[in-house]
Amino acid sequence: MPGLRSRHLAISAAIVLLLAGSVGMIIVLTLRAQRLARLQSEFLAGISHELLTPLSVIRSASENLADGVVNSEEKARHYGEMICGQSRRLSEMVQDALGFAVAQSWRAHRFRSVDVEDVIRRAVETCRTAITEAQVEFIEEIEPGLPPVHGDATALSHALRNLLMNGLQYGGEGKWLALRARRASGRHGPEVEIVVEDRGPGISRADLPRIFDPFYRGRTADASRLHGTGLGLSLVKRIVEDHGGRVNVAAAQPKGAMFSLRIRAASGEPEE
Repeated sequence: MPGLRSRHLAISAAIVLLLAGSVGMIIVLTLRAQRLARLQSEFLAGISHELLTPLSVIRSASENLADGVVNSEEKARHYGEMICGQSRRLSEMVQDALGFAVAQSWRAHRFRSVDVEDVIRRAVETCRTAITEAQVEFIEEIEPGLPPVHGDATALSHALRNLLMNGLQYGGEGKWLALRARRASGRHGPEVEIVVEDRGPGISRADLPRIFDPFYRGRTADASRLHGTGLGLSLVKRIVEDHGGRVNVAAAQPKGAMFSLRIRAASGEPEE
């Protein structure tokens, strides 16, 4: 019968489309898994080198101190500063690696009403020594009475700290760094916007699409031989999106880079 045949053809076509869609999805997921595996391999190779370099410097400096090679107060101070600087670099790499691992296990049901000014204060304090040593002019502008946001204070502080350290590392030559926080209006209600801006060389147009990818290091970083794991900005994006927010990057004026993150303001009273 024509009607029955048409129905069977329609069902068959739907099944074929469903199978085609399933195969397409499998291919996409497979390619994505392969890409992640490749990135992880690159990360392991990169992190091994990044860890070994400061460890070698610390070991060499400490051996010279232990063997009595250092025979003046000026040299001793130089070696002490070298060990201190390389130790801080190791600490930052370990923080990024641990932060990336912990980011896989955020639990939204643990979120609480968070004081944004407290988050900013904690992040700035963790970067205070690095800001001083970089001898940059640091501008901090926080709008009074910012509303709280719903989330994890430690995670948000870590994300903001990563943006500040990124500005110091890649925009340090501009000798200027700014952090601004203000109320903003979003599609779904009031938000809090936090902006970190530097006056460094900025980010090339070619790097922008991948700037938040895990383990990715831009052309400027490679060309300048800047150290890093490529995890900082990807962790920022993961944390902000897990909080229902969004993070963007744009060119700053007259030069540099400007990262902005937005998170919806919490409604109601803080939770206990």
